[in-house]
Amino acid sequence: MTKHVDAIIIGQGLAGSTLAWNLHWQGRSVLIADAGDENSASRVSAGLMTPVTGRRMVRSQDFELDWQTARAFYQRVEAEVAGTFFRETETVRLRQAEEDTSSARATAEDQSGADRGEWSGELQVGGKTYYGSRRKPSGRLDVAGFLKATAAFFDRRSEYFRGRVDMTTEVELRGDRVSINPLGTTADNIVFCTGFESTKWFPEVPNNPARGDILTISIGGYRRTEVIHRGIWIAPEIDGRQTAGATYDWKDPRPQPKAEGRAELLSRLSELVTGSIEVIRHRAAVRPTMKDYEPVLGRNSQHRNAWIFNGLGSKGAVRAPRLAAQLVEAMYNDSPIEAKSDYARLKKKAELAAQPPLTQIAQQLVAEVVKPGDTVIDATVGNGFDTCHLSRLVGDAGLVIGFDIQEAALASTTQRLQAHGLQNVRLILRGHETLNSEVSPLSVAAVMFNLGYLPRGDKKVITSPETTVPAIQQAAEALRAGGIMTILAYRGHAGGPEEGTAVTKVLARLGAGFNVRRIESRSAGDSSPVLYVVRKVELQHDVAVQ
Repeated sequence: MTKHVDAIIIGQGLAGSTLAWNLHWQGRSVLIADAGDENSASRVSAGLMTPVTGRRMVRSQDFELDWQTARAFYQRVEAEVAGTFFRETETVRLRQAEEDTSSARATAEDQSGADRGEWSGELQVGGKTYYGSRRKPSGRLDVAGFLKATAAFFDRRSEYFRGRVDMTTEVELRGDRVSINPLGTTADNIVFCTGFESTKWFPEVPNNPARGDILTISIGGYRRTEVIHRGIWIAPEIDGRQTAGATYDWKDPRPQPKAEGRAELLSRLSELVTGSIEVIRHRAAVRPTMKDYEPVLGRNSQHRNAWIFNGLGSKGAVRAPRLAAQLVEAMYNDSPIEAKSDYARLKKKAELAAQPPLTQIAQQLVAEVVKPGDTVIDATVGNGFDTCHLSRLVGDAGLVIGFDIQEAALASTTQRLQAHGLQNVRLILRGHETLNSEVSPLSVAAVMFNLGYLPRGDKKVITSPETTVPAIQQAAEALRAGGIMTILAYRGHAGGPEEGTAVTKVLARLGAGFNVRRIESRSAGDSSPVLYVVRKVELQHDVAVQ
């Protein structure tokens, strides 16, 4: 008999567990399927919750909100399972004692005021003297204990499966139903919380996994009760031992301990403490880290009932509860996901990263339109790369007319044309706003613009809206039906953003008979290049800038 649940969760790490509890509290039925890998990132994690990260000790964005949500979440779970795995702790960041006190204090407080560390002055750690600052609030989660209690709770409800699901052959997404045939279960939704293992539905996640080594140790004479941070961290355990970590290895993302990782941690520990160090256990796992160090939540663009919750990295213990609640709201109430974690943003970024350079896209699109014998225009000759491209397309029977206001540009282009034996080009030392004096309306197959300054030339000489706008208007008149105009606007220099805005406005005013497409560059930022592709068509419809 087939069982139906509201959601199937693949993977029972921090992401899958916090998601399961949030769904349960909303009255949703679940099935958690987990392979039970003891070397998963969550099971190896030390569960540290600290407000500051990195060498500059910068307070994590949204930490206060994450902390309040996480504390309430774990305390609620503890009450339901009658367990204890969350505790508030002190976290101390160290600086060398010989460094200037005022400098240490300034760093501890983070001059922006974002990090409100409590100044502690001198601290003795392992027989050495440091300046330190205490970070509050901070805490620690017994991740293994939390995961064990969660698995037991949902297992008692017959909502837990211990075993590996083949995500390629055993998971079926069809219409509004998800099926895992070997388990005899269907669901309305499926959420992949698979750690460093990507899936065919979300191949971009994670995109920067990092292996980390962690040691369980015993340090002779060590009595500190706080979590100590200085390059690495040392966390005290209830049994008097310590846990120390962690390394970051992006070159070998396999969850096996490495001698190099052990040696690195022991070397750093020897710089931090003076007591003897006995290694009790050496473990390693792979963090599902993203290149931007942000988690990923969202829905698959083709399968509306397939979701992702991944990329938590080393901050998973404190971030997972709030993000899990946010994902549940997105799944059932169509609430938006914060932009920095939205899978749609990641997907768009991945697509941009895979696309060719905008210059190459422009040349490819023009090549699809221009035929031998055509007349075409290079409105900004520059160093002649587009000029040569156009010259080859139109052949000996065609004509390329090139404009530029700098003699250096025409000289460079002439040299490049001669080197390639191209002779069907007429270069004009004038601005492109005069192109209507050289061609008749409806006579040109293609016009190419590269706005900005001459590469390796005088960066003070730039194109401007005063000349670019009329040039685009004249080029639109000169294009024949079926013709194409490409405008590559570089917006990273002084005047570039204003010119980009002017281009957008003039294209929006072209009217019926033109289709306008906008293509972002790989970086897709406000100051990054953007390519406009304008096609002249015979159909009469409104122009749309996409």
